[in-house]
Amino acid sequence: MFDDPTLFAAYRRETEHLNAERLPLVVVLCLGLIGVSGSEAPAELTALGGICLVTGTSLLMAWGVRGQLAVVTASLAAFITVLALTRPTQVPEPHLLFAVTAAGAISLFGAYYLDLHRFAIFCEATRREEETAVSQSLVAIAKEINDSLDADDVLDRIAGVTRSALHASWSVIVLRDPLRESFLIVGCAGRTPEAIGSLRGVEFACGAFPLVDRVLAERDLTLLDDSADPAIAELMQRWETRSLLGATLQRRDAVVGILLAGTRGREARFSERGRELFRGIAQHVAIALNNVRLVGDLRRANELKSDFLSTMSHELRTPLNVIIGYTDLLRDEAFGSLVPEQQDVLGRVRTNAHSLLELINATLEVNRIEAGRSSVQLREIDLRQLMSELQLEAKQLPRQSGVALRWELPRTSDLVRTDPMKLKIVVRNLIGNALKFTRRGAVVVQVGFDQRGKLLDIAVRDTGAGIDPEHLPQIFDMFHQAPSDACLGGVGLGLYIVKRFVELLGGRVSATSSLGEGSVFRVSLPAGIVAQPLSLEEHRLRRSA
Repeated sequence: MFDDPTLFAAYRRETEHLNAERLPLVVVLCLGLIGVSGSEAPAELTALGGICLVTGTSLLMAWGVRGQLAVVTASLAAFITVLALTRPTQVPEPHLLFAVTAAGAISLFGAYYLDLHRFAIFCEATRREEETAVSQSLVAIAKEINDSLDADDVLDRIAGVTRSALHASWSVIVLRDPLRESFLIVGCAGRTPEAIGSLRGVEFACGAFPLVDRVLAERDLTLLDDSADPAIAELMQRWETRSLLGATLQRRDAVVGILLAGTRGREARFSERGRELFRGIAQHVAIALNNVRLVGDLRRANELKSDFLSTMSHELRTPLNVIIGYTDLLRDEAFGSLVPEQQDVLGRVRTNAHSLLELINATLEVNRIEAGRSSVQLREIDLRQLMSELQLEAKQLPRQSGVALRWELPRTSDLVRTDPMKLKIVVRNLIGNALKFTRRGAVVVQVGFDQRGKLLDIAVRDTGAGIDPEHLPQIFDMFHQAPSDACLGGVGLGLYIVKRFVELLGGRVSATSSLGEGSVFRVSLPAGIVAQPLSLEEHRLRRSA
């Protein structure tokens, strides 16, 4: 059990600390025994005290057989001295000496077996502490690795995490191409040996690098510079590496790569805990490599999707604009007069063409948002002028006959710092959505500021059928449509674009609705109001208010 020198040395350091804490109690017991021996107490009482001392110290003091032997020897010598000076009253001297000697021998056996049990408990506690430390380290390493998957130098970062966790001098990740049966160094950290670093970015086949072949054969190895194998010793010396760890990176029984780590310096060697940690790191690195590949595939697929949508949308908009243009010319009777039935058909063609164009524009906008190409261009704008432009544009939005569109705007003209194009799209989408689902009544657009004048508040109210409370939380999701709305066309992108643009502008959007009573959509945006001198007309309006 005591065959692990490192662990046994740690155990001895722990027991020395424990003995130092309990030594005062033993000293008190010894002094008490000396006091009893020095008095006129009978020898039987001194013998009882000696028996208690040797048995008690074997339980209290974790100093093993050697320390206990010293206590037993001292106790016997002291008791023999007492016998020479005093006479027992009832028990013969040989009986008392035998009792003290037997107690000392039993305490030696007790000290030995207690030491064995203490060491076993210490080994188990140490093992559990190391397992806990390794587990905590692996959790931290896995989190750090996963946090770096989006970085451009992700493989170098993973190698750096490995080197840092093991306190190694260098670390290398070698990737395997199963189709070509070749290897490629894809990640390095630390001062790697020149023979390894020079191969970075260069493919090499199996057999060209003996260390790789050995790692593949053994799956998990530890190399030392004092190895009995001359080839290994020469290799380690050429690399100026004292200790080296290697492990295969496997996913579903397939080797995807190799992880290497080495230390320099005379005393730099990996401990057993370091080797266990390395094996756990290899598993996480194998998972990370698989995730890196998946992330790369997803990025390429997303780029292809974005390019496809962008190209197709642009290609579709051109013929649609031509169709709308010729339809308007026909409706204006530029090529001759039309009967009412023909006008009605052309109106339907124009309406559907505009709907398709809006869908294409929305798809393009969503594509730009998802690709992160929809930037915010903040500038100071005249709020009333912007709303006047929106009023003209909103007149062209389709609506049911008899549905009114009313505006409630601030009377003053204030400069607001925002992105005018995105604000226009937000308000226009909300108005278009309200008009689409309102068959009678009115849609009211209210524009104003909060009480402190720091937020621009925009509310769009309608008297439509309303939204079921069950579907209200999802109305801003992409491609979401309430069941009652699906028959009215669209694919559910308008409100999604509204939400994303409002978030880009630093605001928030919300909706309230009651079935049969209509809906209210509210947008709150940072206003950044700039004070402007009032014109004579604005002064007159304020006085009349």
